[in-house]
Amino acid sequence: MKHEIHYNEERGYFNQKWIKSYFSFSYADYHNHKRPCFWKLLVLNEDHIQPNNGFPPRPHKDMEIISIPLEWELYHEDSFENEETIKKWWVQTISAWSWISHSEINKHDEKELKVLHIWIESENHRGTPLYEHKKFFKKDRINTWQILASWDVEDHCNFIHQDAYISRIQLNTNDIVPYKKRNKDHGVYFFVIEWWIKFNGEKIGTKDAIWVVNNESEIDIAWKKWENDILAIEVPMTIKAED
Repeated sequence: MKHEIHYNEERGYFNQKWIKSYFSFSYADYHNHKRPCFWKLLVLNEDHIQPNNGFPPRPHKDMEIISIPLEWELYHEDSFENEETIKKWWVQTISAWSWISHSEINKHDEKELKVLHIWIESENHRGTPLYEHKKFFKKDRINTWQILASWDVEDHCNFIHQDAYISRIQLNTNDIVPYKKRNKDHGVYFFVIEWWIKFNGEKIGTKDAIWVVNNESEIDIAWKKWENDILAIEVPMTIKAED
């Protein structure tokens, strides 16, 4: 088994008046040659958007785009005439198989919006972009992995067009709750949204992350504090094919 811890203070940081961003991997003008991505997982950004500010329309292609608000809510608008306010506990996905332009705005006059942005390379680079959003109740992920996004329609969650799975768990037990991989050949990137966990005796705190690669179907992590909030991103370990 291979693993590597990415500590919070090692993330890239970008600060302008309207936004503060933390980058787990290379993004825009931030380049980390040691952590350009995690296979098909290309982006994991934590964005803090100031009141009455946000991202203007920007284009995307060949990408699965997942937005998870952590505090407050974001207003979404795109070139396919989708308009929606995505609140905390909701998850928004865009399968940008072909070009789509979208904006995300914090419309509140006083509150800061905190949101996780995840980009995963699409499996199929053809088709009309798909937009979706769903609410995921906190009570449904207490001590169990709740699937937020998947390409398996039987998971009854947001659809993404890649053999990848995004799950979240809220723990209030000292028992080990293993993560069961959907494909034993996949790698998993765990991001600690709040509190801390232990893996192989090493403490992993708030906004730290750890990637794990093994040839088994389960990954055991010790949860050692009440109300741990953990995100798991499972992706294929392959590189982008040439067109």
